[in-house]
Amino acid sequence: MPITIKPLQGQNAVQRVAQYMNRAEELRIIAEDSPEAREMLLRIALSYDSMAAGVTRSD
Repeated sequence: MPITIKPLQGQNAVQRVAQYMNRAEELRIIAEDSPEAREMLLRIALSYDSMAAGVTRSD
């Protein structure tokens, strides 16, 4: 099942990238302590990484 991340609006590119990267890191930390949700959380974290990469390519 694909995961859709809502794009952040109203911030400059640096702020958006930082927020996406922070959210991804937070999910990775939570995933370490949540074996039952680990796979899903890591997929969401990868989606945030992709969003951050997309911001850097588009701006």
